[in-house]
Amino acid sequence: MKKQILVADEDQLILYALSKALKDVGCEVKTAATVPDAIETLSGSSYDLCLIDVHLADSNGHEGLM
Repeated sequence: MKKQILVADEDQLILYALSKALKDVGCEVKTAATVPDAIETLSGSSYDLCLIDVHLADSNGHEGLM
């Protein structure tokens, strides 16, 4: 079974690079560029791993998704 991973970052290059690298090793990857997008994505599924930028532009540090 493929691992489900969420990557949240506003930098599109980081989203692309992490998503490609993780897909290349057989993971299913969802991405989010904002806190609301990440929350919406998290509410619809469960994930084995979430890689979240704690400095997302529309978040105040750790409180946005924690």
